[in-house]
Amino acid sequence: MAKPSRSKTGIITARPSQSKTGIITARPSPSKTGIIMAKPSRSKTGIITARPSPSKTGIIMTRPSQSKTGIITARPSQNKTGIIMARPSRSRTGIITARPSQSKTGIITARPSPSKTGIIMTRPSQSKTGIITARPSQSKTGIITSRPSQSKTGIIMTRPSQSKTGIIMARPSQSKTGIITARPSQSKTGIIMARPSQSKTGIIMARSSQSKTGIIMARPS
Repeated sequence: MAKPSRSKTGIITARPSQSKTGIITARPSPSKTGIIMAKPSRSKTGIITARPSPSKTGIIMTRPSQSKTGIITARPSQNKTGIIMARPSRSRTGIITARPSQSKTGIITARPSPSKTGIIMTRPSQSKTGIITARPSQSKTGIITSRPSQSKTGIIMTRPSQSKTGIIMARPSQSKTGIITARPSQSKTGIIMARPSQSKTGIIMARSSQSKTGIIMARPS
């Protein structure tokens, strides 16, 4: 449910009337589990910046001191389950590099030695601007994996044939609840459907034929 008043390059601006669990909402009055709260003061191309006052389970908190194109940098004061923690020592354009000292369930960590449920593992061989490429050996529930053999609920599957700046392209065979899928055959509750005809820098474009509860539909000009 996306109703942007002013949409710029790579900015997700949504003001739904009611926000439920798992729906990406920007500037909601009540925050629930799994809600992405984005209140960017200064937004640039492809930057996700959120500064929520209370942090709950599944909330994405990003407080970048210096933000570049496509970099997700988060430095929350308190770390809880489901919080995205990114403390990159060397950050490049569009690369998610996180090396936290302690990693818990639902924390985004790049190149961790042990992998747990909900950990994002990124081991890109060749990385370009804004492309998320992950090739973990084992994929579990809630782990973001690129090109996994088996896909389960809550796993992000990305198989881009042609990847451009900041575009997330996914072509999974089967899509379930909570899986981010682009070009799925069937859409269910909480599925992100992206069918971009023309892709620009950091724009999420979705043109679904049928929209159901929790589906992100973006038709930016």
